[in-house]
Amino acid sequence: GNVITSGTMGISLSDSEGMTLTGNTIKNNRIGFDISASDIRYYSHHISNTNTIDSRLLLYMKDVRDRKIGPSMNPSMVIIVNSSDVGLSDLVLSKNCAGIILANSSNLTLSDISFIENGIGLRSEFGTTNLICNTFHAERNLVSGFYISNTHNFTLSSIYGQESPSGIYLHN
Repeated sequence: GNVITSGTMGISLSDSEGMTLTGNTIKNNRIGFDISASDIRYYSHHISNTNTIDSRLLLYMKDVRDRKIGPSMNPSMVIIVNSSDVGLSDLVLSKNCAGIILANSSNLTLSDISFIENGIGLRSEFGTTNLICNTFHAERNLVSGFYISNTHNFTLSSIYGQESPSGIYLHN
C-alpha cells in the first residue's frame, strides 16, 4: 500500500525471492518497476494486480496457462514466469526496467506491441521456448530494444527499433 513518486526508480527487486507486493501506487518515476534476477528462483514472488504504475496495471503472471492479454487490460509492464500458451497483443508498454519480461515460459505469441522509454523493451531469458514476436516497435529504451538470452525456438518478424544503444541483443 505504498505511494512512490517522482524518483529515478519506483520499486526494484533484485536477486530476492518470496516478496509480496500489493496495492502499491508508483507515479512519475523514470523507471517505475524493476525486477532483476541472476537465477529463475528470483522470480518467485507474489505480485498482485493491485499494483499500478502511472495508473496502469503491473501485470505479473506466474504459473498461468492459456491466457490472452490485450488493450482492454492496458498494463504498463508485463512479467510472465513459468507459464505457457500466453498471447499478448496491441499494447504500449513504457517506463519500466522492461516492457515485457519472459522467464522460463513457453508457447508465447506477442504481436503489435510498442516499447517506449524502458530500460529494455522485451527481455526473454531462463529457458523460454517457442516464442513468436510480430510487429514490434521499440523506441528510446535505455539499454536495448530487445534482449533475448537463453531463449530457444524464437521468431522475430517486423521488428522496428530506434534511439536505443542496442537494437537486438542475442545471448546464448
